[in-house]
Amino acid sequence: EGMGYAIPITDYLLIIENLLNYDYEDKVFGEKRGYLGISCYTVSQQEHTNENVPFGIKIEEVSEGSSAMKGGMKHDDVIVSVNGRELHTSSELVETLSYCAIGDELEFEVYQKDSNGEYKKNKVVVVLSSTQIQN
Repeated sequence: EGMGYAIPITDYLLIIENLLNYDYEDKVFGEKRGYLGISCYTVSQQEHTNENVPFGIKIEEVSEGSSAMKGGMKHDDVIVSVNGRELHTSSELVETLSYCAIGDELEFEVYQKDSNGEYKKNKVVVVLSSTQIQN
């Protein structure tokens, strides 16, 4: 019939980046996988516009005694990169962490609220622990 289909390359940039940067054999599974200790979500356009929250991954909760808490992450922080790799969605963070083992040191760029309630970019270093929270 002479039909053709076109798929925008922007739909596949994350997949291509993952294929170039990671090898499936590098994924960490089970008890060896590192634990960050946060619950989070992707900042929406509405939240960005209405509340002036930077785009990225907003932390809803930090588990008591977790790696994230020990590294200085807090409720309402917005993660924008890990080890220099930009992140835009919570699924990108989950995918990135799937390659990280217990004891791995990660450098996060996060926006944290200052005393005036304005977001300022900071670097936070976190050493991943096991899934069991250690005090």
